[in-house]
Amino acid sequence: MSDHPACTLSTTLPDPIEVGGGTVVYVDGFLGATEPGRPVALRLGPVEQKLLASGLPETGSRGRGRRFAGFVDLPAGTPTGEVELVLVVETDSVTKPLHLARTTIVTRSAKPAPPPPSVIGGDGTLIAIAMATWEPDRERFREQLGSLRAQSWPNWICVISDDASSAEAFAGLRAVVGADDRFVISRSEDRRGFYFNFERAIRMAPAEASLIALCDQDDRWDADKLEALAATLAANPRASLAYSDNRIRLDDGAAGFDSAFTERRNSYDDIASLLVANTVTGAASIFRRELLEVALPFPPAPGVPYHDHWLALCALASGEIAYLDRPTYDRIRHLDSVTMLARGGRGGPPGRQERRRARLQKLRSARGAAGWRPFYFNRYLRIAHFARVLELRLGDRIAVKKRRAIHRLIAADRSFGPVIWLALRSLRPWLGRDETFGIERNLVAGVLWKRLASRRGR
Repeated sequence: MSDHPACTLSTTLPDPIEVGGGTVVYVDGFLGATEPGRPVALRLGPVEQKLLASGLPETGSRGRGRRFAGFVDLPAGTPTGEVELVLVVETDSVTKPLHLARTTIVTRSAKPAPPPPSVIGGDGTLIAIAMATWEPDRERFREQLGSLRAQSWPNWICVISDDASSAEAFAGLRAVVGADDRFVISRSEDRRGFYFNFERAIRMAPAEASLIALCDQDDRWDADKLEALAATLAANPRASLAYSDNRIRLDDGAAGFDSAFTERRNSYDDIASLLVANTVTGAASIFRRELLEVALPFPPAPGVPYHDHWLALCALASGEIAYLDRPTYDRIRHLDSVTMLARGGRGGPPGRQERRRARLQKLRSARGAAGWRPFYFNRYLRIAHFARVLELRLGDRIAVKKRRAIHRLIAADRSFGPVIWLALRSLRPWLGRDETFGIERNLVAGVLWKRLASRRGR
């Protein structure tokens, strides 16, 4: 809640803000018409940064609004302690601060997760399976645990972070686990959402585990999944993460597809494509513990961020990703999911022509440029947020070609050169390089909307 009656925040400011190796805070708010002046910058503690945009129209408003949005970069070593978030407003070349909120900056979260479990040494490398659960279906959860218990890899432990499930669902989870001490369960007091719940599960992995594998609550693993992925990673010393293909199965028991890449091209070595549209599925992945030095803490990105997208970007920006070209598990796709409903209940991805028609229809159905607003706030800003954090945490450790692509994504918000680059990339599906579904077109539309809206607001 803002301390100034003319200002409101649309985003929730994290409290505390965990900086780690560097993080970026996104702020989106509204300056009421009663407050004179133009918002020009955000100040969070000792850091002040120019706004991305101001004067943007309020959602649903056809008139000139006073929406503002911006990022604040907090590099490693930012002073810790209680700080204020301030909107800097310019009036007749004079600036004044409007206090928006208070929060606390910390280096590392004091209580990121329960203490990692004690591990009794076993034979071979220890793999920690990090599972995130919420209201798990008991029978599907039982099948998943059965497939974990059948793994050919002998030395593993499974840490389960439950995202504040109901008492009934959590009791069912405990009953399925039983007395098997290879499973360690912790229930979060607060609902975090899948993105931060996976972060919590990963933090629960014991220090002895040099490899970490991600796990959903209702898939079915092949018996050699851990063994095959660990071998793939071992054969690629420059890679910090390896992933495999997967079979798609519907939750009503019907067969889906024997590959996740039936229509979409799999791309894991092009960071621009990976930023735009992730191809690395979390439950198909295993990674070295060293990757967490880059990935943690998870950045509080706007929109709907995905844990596997962030981890894949960290792996590719800092080195390489390895791919195992065969399925290692059945991925259960739910008929009542948002994705499935959008596809009319079908189990596989839409064909190229269908996707092209859907993209064009989406752009045409928008009421002028104003309909492109969600492309900016819900998609572009999330991608730009991840890109900014990668630059902040890795800097010159990112290879030059990758760093150039990351910077282009960020610069598209203020320069036309990167916008043209994105527009040209959107033509790749017509050339058979359909790894992003042409989402670049949506990014271009979102950025153009923001520029038009900002100009009108001024």
